[in-house]
Amino acid sequence: HAFAGYARWQINDRWDVLAGNEGLKAYAHERKFFTRLSRAKLPAPLAASVAFRCYLAERDVFVRRAARDVFRLRRIITNGRANRPGEPRLGGDASPYLKQMQATAADFALALKAGRKAAQAMWRRSRDPQARGPNETVLDRDERRLADWRAWLRRAVRRPELAWQATPVCGAWQLQFMVHNFAPAVQKVVVEQQNGEGVWRELAARFTIEFRAHTARPHSKLRREFTVPVDSPDARLRIAVRGVGQVAISHAALTNGVETKRAETYPHNKTLGRRAPSRGFPSPDWAENTGTMPLRFD
Repeated sequence: HAFAGYARWQINDRWDVLAGNEGLKAYAHERKFFTRLSRAKLPAPLAASVAFRCYLAERDVFVRRAARDVFRLRRIITNGRANRPGEPRLGGDASPYLKQMQATAADFALALKAGRKAAQAMWRRSRDPQARGPNETVLDRDERRLADWRAWLRRAVRRPELAWQATPVCGAWQLQFMVHNFAPAVQKVVVEQQNGEGVWRELAARFTIEFRAHTARPHSKLRREFTVPVDSPDARLRIAVRGVGQVAISHAALTNGVETKRAETYPHNKTLGRRAPSRGFPSPDWAENTGTMPLRFD
């Protein structure tokens, strides 16, 4: 995880934590690069590796764009609304756009099939062909998530109002914020929600660790977007940090793609956690919050 960076790795675990404001240009550039490379005359082992990397690049764009498509779908429905706020006009202009989203999902299904073929070819080069490799396990999970997404799209064609509920690629609402890893150490950023009994439960968590040159130094300008689905704009939320070291949080906002509620601290940086010791080997308690930031929205 750390070699890729947890922010890039999380797509292997969840598809509903990528509904943010991050631009897709860099991901589209990666996709273009590997697609072009896959057409070159490469040795068979390298060709399989490039083909699988091409699938991963395609997935990076597809999943992020799917979440943004839901937000756009909600705006389309809102523009066709004839009643009170929160009561979408059924259908409206949503059907053509949903059909387009279905076509995009069908195209990605073909990319997934090609990715599986590449993963199998890579595995058979040096492993037991009767066993299944970890890349195929990732693809199995992707296949299930894609099936859930396509099933949701079919339901939404009949009932466009489902767009306002949680989907396989985003929540009814999405918490979005920036994590500034200005002093790389061993931090873990956590989003928690308080229930009616006052108990905080974890919604999502992510380590900041990245084994890259620009993060392997005492000070860094690394920023990563963090998003997590939320069921209601009235949810009581907080951001916490655990482990060793500090991070800063900024630009916290809650959105459903149509309406955006900004946190009181937006866009100022809020530092959380304790400074990492300059010597020794600390033993982190991953259940303990070393700093918290309650979220209040305007």
